[in-house]
Amino acid sequence: MKVAANPLQSLKQQLFAHGHAVLTRALENMINPREAHDWRPVAYELAASWQLSDGVPNGSAVESQPQAESYIPQSGLSAKPWVVDRWRQLDRACFLQWFVPQDMGGSLEVHTEADRLELGMILASGCLTTAFLLSQRNASVLRLAASPNSHTKAKWLKRSTQGATFSTVGISHLTTSRQFATQPVVSATICDDGGYLLNGMIPWVSSAQRASSILTGATIMPSEADADQMLVMIDPEQLGVDVLRPLPLLGLNETSTGSVELRNVKISVDDIVAGPQPQVLKGSSLPSSQNKNTPATGSLSTTSLALGATLGTIERLSHEVAQRPELQPIYEALLAEATDFRSQLFACAQGTLATSPEILRQQANSLVIRAAQVYLSACKGAGFMQGHPASRAICEAMFFTVWSCPQSVVMASLKQLTCTSSDTWS
Repeated sequence: MKVAANPLQSLKQQLFAHGHAVLTRALENMINPREAHDWRPVAYELAASWQLSDGVPNGSAVESQPQAESYIPQSGLSAKPWVVDRWRQLDRACFLQWFVPQDMGGSLEVHTEADRLELGMILASGCLTTAFLLSQRNASVLRLAASPNSHTKAKWLKRSTQGATFSTVGISHLTTSRQFATQPVVSATICDDGGYLLNGMIPWVSSAQRASSILTGATIMPSEADADQMLVMIDPEQLGVDVLRPLPLLGLNETSTGSVELRNVKISVDDIVAGPQPQVLKGSSLPSSQNKNTPATGSLSTTSLALGATLGTIERLSHEVAQRPELQPIYEALLAEATDFRSQLFACAQGTLATSPEILRQQANSLVIRAAQVYLSACKGAGFMQGHPASRAICEAMFFTVWSCPQSVVMASLKQLTCTSSDTWS
């Protein structure tokens, strides 16, 4: 059977072949990424170990796993032990520091955007839940690091990045979620002392219950057609902040995603990350020395996770192919498409391919969904059972149709589904 053209594929195959105990010992003896010439073996080892784990998260599969509601981690994440363990593995591997400026003890300026995209892709191939939580933390930290307000960074950056602490983000209401609401979802009213009072409901915030900080956006009142917006940091424990119960999602429930209600939450100028200004997300970008890696709706970072989820599904499909040779042509076709798309993604990141991020995102969405459908079909009825990797792959794939998905991508996908057009963008 042919396998992915990947220099680390043999390493991954050995890890899968020798089982979890051997893999655990390998991870314990892992080289220090700070001293390594290549970080990729470390990332692939983590992803392989996550795929091997019995309690792979996502969806209803975790319902049969032991509960640990009384286990309160210091990382700020879900109380399920495997979530905390994986976050600590990222911390020990120094991957959390990739998104922290060097003057704060990180290595943001050392790594390129292509490096960060590849890291997300590799991690998502092993566990989309962990990769997604990392993306939310990085979205918060990167925008905070890009802030022109030195006092804000001095106040918030260390507490948001120290050790394995978790900072999260809730800005979808400024982009894809409820952006067409007649009234601002989160409003800011100026106070006499120059501060602001925040009111409203922040939708879709992950792991806010145990986060050390939340980056969110607000619209200055009174609201006008092109009203000023701002990005601010808030403490989940401060007066007026009410973190609501996580929503029951189709998948990725271990992200503990839900809403955060704000009632007269007072912020000062030292809490403002960017703005006030119209369309604050478009105006707040990282300087060139930091590779312009500020996350944005439809950015390549989200696309890289979709590709990673695709590669993880193809990896699992390969085990079915080993038992059913008739699936070989299907497997090879999917693998070839994913390999070609990977080349396009990184060419775009390096500036050698003039393709818009939205087009790549639509292609990634299509690819991850089709790969999951192929895997489910290959697994037959067993794959339709709750907890089977194929059923999880389906839920994860559909997640990309709603997560940070620009309207142009949504419309292109709808037109493709209804066969009305394959290349028209709205």
